[in-house]
Amino acid sequence: MHPRGPHRADLTRAQLGTDALILKEVLGRELLTRPRSKLTSHSEVPNRTRLDCLFVDHTKLWKGPRLMIKEVYAGILGLSREWKLAIGARTLCDRVSSYLLVEREAETSIKYFALQLFTVPSASYHIVRNHRLVGRILGLIQGFFLNRIEGKRVICIDSGSALTLTYPPVDPDSPPFKSKRFMPVFSDLRYLCHTLPVQRLIAADPRGYVGMFARTCAIFVGVGPNRRAVTSHVEYENDAWISVFNVTLSLGRVVKVFGEAFGGGRATTANLLTAIGIVLHHILVVCAGSGTVSGEDNDGDNGRAVEFHDAAFGCASSLPRDGGDLESRASTSRRQYTLVKFDVSSGPVSFHHSLHWLLAELLKHVDVLDPSYAATTGSLGSSLGSSLGSSTANTAPTDMTGGIGEVFGRLLAKSGSVGSSWGGTWTGGIYGRDRTESTTASGSAMTPESRKKMLVVMDFPLRVLAMIAQIRTGLWVRNGFVIRGQLLHYRDFMLRELCYDQDLFILQSSLVILDCDTVFVTILDRFGVREFFDPESLRDEVPPSSSSSSNSSSSSFASTTSVAGTPAPTPTPSAFLIHPTCEPAQLANMLNCGVVLDYPAVYRLARLPLVLDNLFGVGQQERALTCSRCMTMPVDAAICLLCGTTVCMQSDCCRDEDGERERGECNMHLRDCGGAVGVYFLVKRCQLLYIYANNGTFGAPPYLDAHGEVDVSMRRGRRQYLHYARWEEVRRTWLAHGIPTVIARRLEAVMDSGGWETL
Repeated sequence: MHPRGPHRADLTRAQLGTDALILKEVLGRELLTRPRSKLTSHSEVPNRTRLDCLFVDHTKLWKGPRLMIKEVYAGILGLSREWKLAIGARTLCDRVSSYLLVEREAETSIKYFALQLFTVPSASYHIVRNHRLVGRILGLIQGFFLNRIEGKRVICIDSGSALTLTYPPVDPDSPPFKSKRFMPVFSDLRYLCHTLPVQRLIAADPRGYVGMFARTCAIFVGVGPNRRAVTSHVEYENDAWISVFNVTLSLGRVVKVFGEAFGGGRATTANLLTAIGIVLHHILVVCAGSGTVSGEDNDGDNGRAVEFHDAAFGCASSLPRDGGDLESRASTSRRQYTLVKFDVSSGPVSFHHSLHWLLAELLKHVDVLDPSYAATTGSLGSSLGSSLGSSTANTAPTDMTGGIGEVFGRLLAKSGSVGSSWGGTWTGGIYGRDRTESTTASGSAMTPESRKKMLVVMDFPLRVLAMIAQIRTGLWVRNGFVIRGQLLHYRDFMLRELCYDQDLFILQSSLVILDCDTVFVTILDRFGVREFFDPESLRDEVPPSSSSSSNSSSSSFASTTSVAGTPAPTPTPSAFLIHPTCEPAQLANMLNCGVVLDYPAVYRLARLPLVLDNLFGVGQQERALTCSRCMTMPVDAAICLLCGTTVCMQSDCCRDEDGERERGECNMHLRDCGGAVGVYFLVKRCQLLYIYANNGTFGAPPYLDAHGEVDVSMRRGRRQYLHYARWEEVRRTWLAHGIPTVIARRLEAVMDSGGWETL
């Protein structure tokens, strides 16, 4: 046959005597030799072999030869581990650019050989250690999403060159986000890092691997921020968020693998603290700069620093204890808190904070952070010195000296400064030598500057949680379906463990690292309810209103009372207005019913009790739930809402035969009451029953519990109250002769089997 491809494919299947491998080995050695001719198209490959030339020309062939050459590669890969290493070191990174940009058909790509290579622990360890494959893949991911593309090739960014971030955030509307071919690249990285030897390598060198991965995560932090629409609805709903969530799903799985590398006894306390410090530095540089600023919000310096404000919280009018004076007691109860200044209702908030998810995964290894575990490891300073390759690194006390709070204080003191921008350069590096004065061996507690940095770290997941609460409340309804879709995907089972649970874990960890009072006040401030829960802010004049209107109203009222000669009124604490003193039943009745105006008797249905429990009271049950025909207490009682009579539903004692059909008492009662229309309240089921001309349907329960929920058949045993809006809807439907229409629409929507005449 003339084409060479089939001959070579036949050689991989041929046998020389009884040996089926010798021809494959000969063919493999031939592919690893240098080519005889020099082509200009292969000049970009240094020290190229015939195999490298075939890889370069693979995308230029048509489908038939590509499939045949894949069979040749598959036969050579199955020879031994050495052949896997020889081919695997050349395959992935050189072909990822072609796969992302040029490949027409994914099934003919040779990139998928990576799955056979990366799942072999020895092969993955050799490739990662000797060929820097993890860093090359991360560099390709950064170059692809930052749109560093020249011709048909992705420019690989050197992830280990510097710790500062000099490139702008990614654009979710760019072509790389619209392509779905990045998913296998993330999967290959996950398979590569999931093997046990590679995980040990990551845990032993957090400076190299966690630092490179943190820089990759940094370009996705704060992508696609959302801003609440207040005055008008969003006219154009962009669907770029779908592509961003696809990237988030793939990146979140890799984050979990990198975090799991420090568990299982593979990492020392010093290495784990080094990794945590690296991630904290990147969070502060990105989030405190322009990581969450959208295109229309960018300032001239391409960044915006985090602002702080002081807020007082607590009760200053407490009684003294143990003979102390009132002033000392007030000073200890009401405090000034330094909080991050941000309003979720007006500022940009993004769902995507991959660096925080990586930090949460690292913090989950609490066994490594235990002081007894840390006693057998080196000091924090020695670990940092070995990681940095510096002999003059700072010396510090034992890693966990002073507890987790002081350890984080030392780590945050060495991290990036709050307010750094993308283009800024932090002179001290991640653990700079010029900041030794802040990390002396004295082991002091967390400084105010470190406390501010930790507030910045926890504030971004807290913003997401506050935005979720506002979306579910309906405050973001003007943003359209886009914000609703993002919320559903963020809390979906595929992303819940990777994103939502991680944000909650960061918030829980901050309660251990920081003062609990500061964290709780920060939560109240971010949710916008700090003034509501502040005891001092509740003591204001009535009625409560805005500051401007309150001042003008109080001044005009004071001038009027002074002219009239009346004494000034005593300010009433608005806490009495917020918490009314009434029984739960009365409170639920007021919330559900409001002010009810009575109607003439001809327009009213039979009165039901405001609380359903009153039907089963002593003496009331026998009087109200007794059948008027058989004079017994029905098993399934139904109260006619037209006249108030109690009848038996589906009972053998009150059933008549009408020709060939048996008719229940609910249908027979229509002859004496409502004619062809009947409306009943089923006590046991806590539902309404509509009947018309041998047809019927069940209506919505008129009773709800204090939380506004339905308790069908009273299974939960909660006290239920008559809901005025539902009760009024039943009355209006009956007055408008709408019962037959309701029954007809229900029968059209469901498969009805009949039998309503037996009720």
